[in-house]
Amino acid sequence: APSIDAPANDGRYFLMREILSTGTCEPGALVELEVSGHSKNVRVIGKNWYVGDIFHDYFEFGASRQFRARQRVNGSEFSDWSEPVTVTFDLTAPLIVFPMSGSNHPVGGLFMSGVCDEDATVEVLAEDGASLGHAVVKGTTWVYYREWTKGLKHVRVKQTYREYTSRLSEVHEFIIR
Repeated sequence: APSIDAPANDGRYFLMREILSTGTCEPGALVELEVSGHSKNVRVIGKNWYVGDIFHDYFEFGASRQFRARQRVNGSEFSDWSEPVTVTFDLTAPLIVFPMSGSNHPVGGLFMSGVCDEDATVEVLAEDGASLGHAVVKGTTWVYYREWTKGLKHVRVKQTYREYTSRLSEVHEFIIR
């Protein structure tokens, strides 16, 4: 059976992003890649095979998909299938870039910012899950402004893309003095 070098087993990938699948095979082989029951012939150059833009229509957030490959050389029967590779498609939590965790800031207005998926909606939450409000998103950057009172602040963020919502980010702490 041919090998699958990419994607990595137990890998996590973003939905709607091109996935390049590659591997090695016998020179001149016809390689068939199957992703959860949907087959596709791939391009072979020497001992390497590859295909990009794989089966976007069959993926959904949180779903796992199994990749496997087989080959046929000089009109022979197909080989056994390769060991399966399983990947999951996730909507990851957005990142908080500013303020830095553990930093100190004066009472009053403070902008928070971070990174998210393009066209996502980002919500800022207190540690207990109470919504503090929605950020403004431009491209893959989100910005949120709030007038803060004194004290240690524990915040988290999550994003929604289409109808899918990510898990919550790690708790981010900063101090308003």
